[in-house]
Amino acid sequence: MSADDSKTAPNNFSPRVRQVFSLARKEADRLNHNFVGTEHLLLGLIAFGHGVAARTLSNLGMNLEATRAEADRLFPRGQEEIFRNTPFTPRCKRVLNLAAKDAKAMNYPLVGTEFILLGLLAESEGPAAELFEIFKVDTAQLRREILLKLGTDVD
Repeated sequence: MSADDSKTAPNNFSPRVRQVFSLARKEADRLNHNFVGTEHLLLGLIAFGHGVAARTLSNLGMNLEATRAEADRLFPRGQEEIFRNTPFTPRCKRVLNLAAKDAKAMNYPLVGTEFILLGLLAESEGPAAELFEIFKVDTAQLRREILLKLGTDVD
């Protein structure tokens, strides 16, 4: 997260989520975007490949290759290469705050990847929501399934 992001987002992210942030930034860089949006965060979760979130998305056909292809089609590549610490969009920050709120409500000390996915599923608009729609993900049903899994299968 950039210095500005750390002021508005929670700081109790798990090491796995911090790796997802790094992968999300790489996805933003790959697309020459000067921001990290929900689409990059979703791609970061998929690219990470471990935990409840990645397994769940993979089971829905949202593997990295297929999801990247759709993201590339939907969200045009930026014109210039970006060489700085890319900030999170307001929508992405909202997703992170929703994730932290869910983790806190369920008495989890750290925000894991499953909570990031829950936050993405709760955000009904924006790039990640468009990708969920393309892959015909029933976000309400998936959210319920993940909440059920949190009782026994947590990062």
